[in-house]
Amino acid sequence: MGHAKNRIGLAAILAIVCLIFYSACHSPIFSNVNIKFLLRQSSYGNSLLSEIKSGLKKDQFDNNIYSIYKKTRFPETFHGIVLTIYQPQTRRIRNIATGSNCEKDLLRALQGVLKNNRYKEFNFSDSSTRLQMDFILQKPEKIDLSRMSQNAIGTERFEIGVDGLLVIYGNKKLYFLPGDAFTQSILSLDHLKSYIKKRFRDIPFDKLTFYRFHTDSYISYQNVWLKLYRGYPIVGKLTKTKLEKTVGSAIDFVIRNQKPNGQFLYYYEASRDSYVDHEHPKHDPQKNPYYNELRHCGGALLLLYDYRLYKDEKLLQPTRLAIEFIIPHIVVYKLADGSEAGYLYYNRKAKLGGSGIALYLLSEYQHLTGDPRYEKYAVLLARHLLSQITPTGEFTYYYIYLDKIIDWPEENIRLFNFYYPGEAIVGLATYHKYLVKDEADGKFIRKKLKLALDFLLRRRPEIYHKAYANLPSDSWLMMGINELWDIPEMRQKEYKDFVYEDADKMTAYMYTKKDALYQDYIGAFYYDYGDPPYADGARAEGLTAALELAHKTGDEKRVRKYYDALKLAAWATLHLCNTPESVYSVPRPDKTISGIRFKYTRQWFRIDTIHHVAAFYLKFMPYWRD
Repeated sequence: MGHAKNRIGLAAILAIVCLIFYSACHSPIFSNVNIKFLLRQSSYGNSLLSEIKSGLKKDQFDNNIYSIYKKTRFPETFHGIVLTIYQPQTRRIRNIATGSNCEKDLLRALQGVLKNNRYKEFNFSDSSTRLQMDFILQKPEKIDLSRMSQNAIGTERFEIGVDGLLVIYGNKKLYFLPGDAFTQSILSLDHLKSYIKKRFRDIPFDKLTFYRFHTDSYISYQNVWLKLYRGYPIVGKLTKTKLEKTVGSAIDFVIRNQKPNGQFLYYYEASRDSYVDHEHPKHDPQKNPYYNELRHCGGALLLLYDYRLYKDEKLLQPTRLAIEFIIPHIVVYKLADGSEAGYLYYNRKAKLGGSGIALYLLSEYQHLTGDPRYEKYAVLLARHLLSQITPTGEFTYYYIYLDKIIDWPEENIRLFNFYYPGEAIVGLATYHKYLVKDEADGKFIRKKLKLALDFLLRRRPEIYHKAYANLPSDSWLMMGINELWDIPEMRQKEYKDFVYEDADKMTAYMYTKKDALYQDYIGAFYYDYGDPPYADGARAEGLTAALELAHKTGDEKRVRKYYDALKLAAWATLHLCNTPESVYSVPRPDKTISGIRFKYTRQWFRIDTIHHVAAFYLKFMPYWRD
């Protein structure tokens, strides 16, 4: 809202053979593609589209198809062709033709579609009917799947989404195309093995034979064909306009799916058209839906970030509606000195992070709108958070856990949470910046914050060293320190150094154009080199906080370093964003477009997966340089 929207609609085009990379012209991987070639390819592709559509409607194809095909730049030779037809709420049709020459395989693939007994279920005039074409480039190579790994460097690496798998038992064959990982929401080799076992029931897994292959893959969309990579349309060049459209669509999606009580759509699995959360499968989405108060507050913060940048007043009503949802869950109690405090209580727990993010939300809301209606609740939450900083500086991670006030310190250690302190810090930082008027209150808050930060930056790495990994993840704390830098008394070198050290590590553990194992790895994070890509909006938010801090401190070298890394991160995370072009395989594209997924080949998304990526874009765009 308040900026460009992605309003590209779906249109009916079903075709089989043509090569046009209208987005590939701008891809960092396909930057040398000749524009004249693309235009030529488009011309012949349009003719071929017309022939194919005519053939589908007439239930017949002839050799004229192949004569047009020969004028395109598709592979001159290939082992086989796989044709897949998708239509919403209809089981896909797939036909495979291999082993003959190109002309015969092409015709066999087309005619095989017509012979399918479910062919008549598809409406080829419908705008949402899509067709995928894969060329199997070479004869599949036999492999020992038990020796394959997703982390290996070399021939024993199996790359989900890039490697295809032919599975054979007797006369039964299963072709698992590279892009099927995307369409079937398969992330790991274990997921893939489970998928295979369901299709070879009662057959011992060790009796199956496996062959690996690769494809060139394309999907129809409107008047063109899009090149697919890992099942997703080639992203192309990163532009600010793309980020703006993605944010606009995401904001519209969040608001459109907000419930009357203020809750957001929490979880959706697009490949199954299901609201059952895989992490909480026992919760019935209708009778007993799972919901999370921290992620709810994050969704409301996303609306405020958008409002901060674009000042669209229409965002404020759904923001207030989201705030009104959490207000009844703030429980008021009295501190030892007799003053009142309050904590956010939800799912039988009073989490430090829940109260912290709620305070951040209320403080930002009042700062951006000037509306003080929720200030009394912010005061209650701030008092509670300050009371949770123990004499050692360590926070109490849960005030209540499963309806029981926890015993400190034994249970606090057992219930340690790495992220809650950062969420409390950012809440107290923004509260101090925007709502504290009394200097005595400010002095007290700063004293407590310094005590907490002393523990977090010095003692926590020693006591909880097992919680730390090569790749830093405490973006909330990075954001909190960036906010605290606006308070002169909190500008300490140790705080700044923490943010920069974590940001430097993030950039060090990011795939770049020089070392990416696969083209869509660029801008994604990893823990150990060779890991599958982790395109991560949450970490990118922390890196953006480091960029902001570098601007504040005048560190131009880091400004350039973090900016360049964030552009790569933005390009990587675009692969997570559901667009009209990318939702070709799901049962309900209308429920899916504008969602932002968690992983490249997973189809589920949640309010926080949308929040973190879109929030990253909103925070990064003001620093954009063409």
